[in-house]
This record gives sequence, structure tokens and C-alpha cells, in this order.
Amino acid sequence: MADLHLVRLPLNLREFTAWALGRRYLDTPPGDGRGRPRDAEMGYALHAALSGLFGVQSPRPFAIPLASRHERQRAAAASGSPGGMLDLLGYTRAPLETLRSLVQFADDELRTTVNWEGARSKPMPSRWPKNLRLRFDLRACPVRRIMKPLTTREYLKLQPTTFCKGRELDAFQVAAARRPPRSEPPAREQVYIEWLEERLASQPERPQAVALVPNSLRVEAYRSVRLLRRPRGENGRRAPQWLTRPDVHFTGLLDITSPDTFSDLLARGVGRHCGFGFGMLLLKPA
Repeated sequence: MADLHLVRLPLNLREFTAWALGRRYLDTPPGDGRGRPRDAEMGYALHAALSGLFGVQSPRPFAIPLASRHERQRAAAASGSPGGMLDLLGYTRAPLETLRSLVQFADDELRTTVNWEGARSKPMPSRWPKNLRLRFDLRACPVRRIMKPLTTREYLKLQPTTFCKGRELDAFQVAAARRPPRSEPPAREQVYIEWLEERLASQPERPQAVALVPNSLRVEAYRSVRLLRRPRGENGRRAPQWLTRPDVHFTGLLDITSPDTFSDLLARGVGRHCGFGFGMLLLKPA
């Protein structure tokens, strides 16, 4: 299997926004009269742009690291882009030279969304040292798919809602609905931490790649977001579909326990919706 590469793609924010708005990839959820395109969740628009630029070699998972206002202004000044820059990081099996060759087949308007002079990539280690400790940042979507109908209520004053088998729900929502009668709701942060521990634990089809360092995990922030999807219907049209999902920022420490499978974990991502801005493990020295 080809080596894994970490790629950095600076996006010209003005050009990218114009391209995405023209194709309705930055719609705001219905019923929100105050919604503005700049407030829309960008995951689907970024997914569509990467697919249009690179096809199956698109960086996945990918992330937009948080940057301070000063850092964004400095990046915009260095690039000469009056609309500002948006740095995208992603893992891909294709080196930057391959991505540059693939983009020649994309349409002209989409190609200009990337500042190619600032694009960078580097190969990740082909074999990681065992027991190496690393710090990580992770934006994840902690959801569970229920295997039988589940009745829950968001607030005590609201009527309960029953979800059918197969629905994908917020892991906290599921834990709260399954708690014993008249017991206190679980702590949201703890539910999300347990979800992450399960996702990184050993699975029947693959060994455990990392061990999370006890007491190092933190939920830095969480929110509920409306995610846009445009699945292809029977008539070939892509009607908008809105999904409400949790958006959680984790930080912590991990130890590499299986060097042979750690790169696969990075390439696979953690949890659901890894092609839409979730699931990328951003690594730093511990």
C-alpha cells in the first residue's frame, strides 16, 4: 500500500465561497431566517470541492484547524488574497505531485479556489515507533446507530420522540434515553469520552492501534450542527437533506500500540462522516 501523506491546501476563501454558493453547497438550514451563507457548516462544500479536484485521491479525512484572527490575517497578507485564506489539512495516499496533476482535469473555477503556491505535503512515517506518545486534536461526530426503536425526549416539557431502528443518533441522546428510570442524566463529556474510547479499542477485524493515556482526554467544546447532504435520488437529482449531528472537539494523549495499523487508523479516521470534516487525528509531539 502507498505511503500516507499529510497535505496542506490553502483555500482562497472568497473564490471558494463564490464557487460553493453557486452550486448551493453553502445553504443554510430551512426555517432559520437569520441564517447567512457564512454561517453554514462547510463540510459538504469542502467534500464536493475536494472530490471535484482530486476524485478518489481526495484527502480523507480532512480538517480545518482552528486559527486565531491574527494568524488568519497574517496568512491572508502573505498570500495576497483579499478574501482571506482557509487552511485545509488532510491525509491521502497521493503525494502533492499527483494531486497537482489530477487538478488539471478539474474545471477552471474550482482550480482557482486553491492557492497552489502555498500547497504543501509531507510523507508520514511508513512505520511508527511502538509506544511513541503523541498529543492529538480531533473533531469527531459521536453518534450511535440504534438496533431497535428508541424513545427519548430532549427536554422534560417536550413530548417524547420515538426513533425507528437504524437511525443514527447523538451518543449522548442514546445514553440519556437508556438510563434507568428517575435517575440523573449522564454527564455529556463522559459519554463522549467513552464513545471515543470504544472507537479506538480493539475490534474483531483489526487490532488496537493506540492506547489512550488515562486522565488525558478532554472535551474542549461541543455543539449541535445541521449538516447539509445532497444524496442522489431515483430521478438523478440531488435534493438537499439536513442532518442534526453532534460536533465535538477532543484533545488528549495516545500511545502507539500497533505500528503496523496506526497509519491505517489515520487514513480511516475516527467515527462517522470522515469525508465531511470529521475524524482526522491531528498529531503533535507530547
